Amino acid sequence: MRVQNGELYGVEIFLFTDNSTAESVFYNGNSSSKRLFHLILRLRRVQQEADLILHLLHVSGKRMIAQGTDGGSRGDLNQGVMTGENMLSYVPLHLSAVDRSPSVLDWMRNIWEERLGKLEHLGIDDWFTKGHGRGNFLWTPPPAAADVVAEQVGEARHKHPESCHIAIVPHLGVCEEQSYWKHWSGNCALCGNAVKNGEGNFCGNFSFTRGNFPACRKVWCPKCYTVPAGSPYPIRTATDEDGFEVAMDGDEDRFRVSRVGDFLMTPFQCDICHFRNVMKRNPDICNEKHMLFMQDIRHANINANWSRESSTVKANFAQVKRLEKVGTDMFGIPSVTPVMGPFPLEDTFGMAIAACLLRRSLDPGRNENTIQFATARRFRSAFSNAVGEMGS
Repeated sequence: MRVQNGELYGVEIFLFTDNSTAESVFYNGNSSSKRLFHLILRLRRVQQEADLILHLLHVSGKRMIAQGTDGGSRGDLNQGVMTGENMLSYVPLHLSAVDRSPSVLDWMRNIWEERLGKLEHLGIDDWFTKGHGRGNFLWTPPPAAADVVAEQVGEARHKHPESCHIAIVPHLGVCEEQSYWKHWSGNCALCGNAVKNGEGNFCGNFSFTRGNFPACRKVWCPKCYTVPAGSPYPIRTATDEDGFEVAMDGDEDRFRVSRVGDFLMTPFQCDICHFRNVMKRNPDICNEKHMLFMQDIRHANINANWSRESSTVKANFAQVKRLEKVGTDMFGIPSVTPVMGPFPLEDTFGMAIAACLLRRSLDPGRNENTIQFATARRFRSAFSNAVGEMGS
């Protein structure tokens, strides 16, 4: 009706969908699906009859859920724009990659090889002037201006084919990962299987950038986060009054693997995040000391997880999932439990002293192969005294 009345004459309209096929068909102009073909045909007719500009863009399904469209179709008025939030905050076409994540610029400069010459980041004012000269140029347009940059890069390449042009444009089909653990999903770092809904061991920094480091995206299936092969650390088992080992169900995994729900009982950061906290850099796989530190970080993490019994961890995980279900289904609360991270880019967990204490525990003892914990923990006391002295 509004088209027939001429109310939309010359208007520019943006349509967002989580159906990537619809987007591709809209621009290709044809589809083997009759329904999809007629849908696109109707949109093209409206575009011609009203003389309007129509954009059909693919966005992440998670972005649509957060925006409230998904819930609004079911009468849920407590999400996204239904609560008064700005629609444009869910479709940031005006934000460049640098605007959304400033660390992208540092990352690009770090991987750029200096032998190729200087890499120059172009501002908007440089697109039509400096970008057409000789050199190496980095273009970071927002999605709304990507077609303009594509045209300018094409012209610049014709003028100076020897120049290098790199363009980084955000893709709205990839939504910023939500902060709540129950929305996290990823692939196991060991076996590659999909892990979601908290059914694994998620790093607390899973979806967060920290400093100049990108999000680690580390998660493991419960049985995949294990102590390293050839571990030098002995694992003792319970014994009875006669000195015989007392084996219980599940003891074969004790202090050897993680379990579902561990990260909801004990704050967890993955091995590489702990390494970054202490060393302020990524580990070098060719550096023997780095790899030894990573091995001991893994041991310390698993030991910390096993501070709670398996039955306790299992029961807590079940209750947390039920709590989240009630909060979401009954009240529309995004997450009842707090955000897991990110943790500071500092050794707030004391991983450095934990690794040193583990190494100290391998020293030979007087009556046994290794020293007792009471002896090894003197490292911890010494560290506490040193920290206390610095703070006094």
